[in-house]
Amino acid sequence: MYRLEKIIRKVDRSIQIVRGYHDFCQPPEIAVDEGLGCRVAFILDTYRRSKVDMFFDAELFCSIVLGIEKLLVPEKVEIFVVEGEVLDSISLFKENLFSQPEVNREPPGKIVFTKDGLISCCIHTEFWAHAGGPMPYYDSYTESVYTKTDISEQLIVLCDDICDELEGTITAIFDLSPVPKQNKGKK
Repeated sequence: MYRLEKIIRKVDRSIQIVRGYHDFCQPPEIAVDEGLGCRVAFILDTYRRSKVDMFFDAELFCSIVLGIEKLLVPEKVEIFVVEGEVLDSISLFKENLFSQPEVNREPPGKIVFTKDGLISCCIHTEFWAHAGGPMPYYDSYTESVYTKTDISEQLIVLCDDICDELEGTITAIFDLSPVPKQNKGKK
């Protein structure tokens, strides 16, 4: 029985990666203001055979975020959980997250890493699970990682290692425009 569960889980836990921007994707204000133009998005699928509703894979999310923290070695971390509440530790966020019932778990709106007094990375959650959305984001929790320099290769290797560890699968990698399409009406 264990072997079958392991096989189902491996097929069931999937992630897609987007390097760059789809035409409809715009970076958050903090990324624009801080010059964090390089984007890698991790699209966490919400479908699980064993779940009735959409599912936020908190274990996969936390593993990715902890991996990014280890890669970037920030001096300061700010996790914007809900309006007005900011945590300063990914471990504390993870502890709070896993203390909640599974159906109530949600990713934070954003995570900001600071190094040498400057914002070096912003992880911005796109809550497509709440709105549907276009493919490949449809019904997902998408974690868009914005940095000044292109670390996409390191992030893809990181994600692949995490998928090996957690029995997940990267089902697609999209290489798109390295810059966002300008909004209509802006110069």
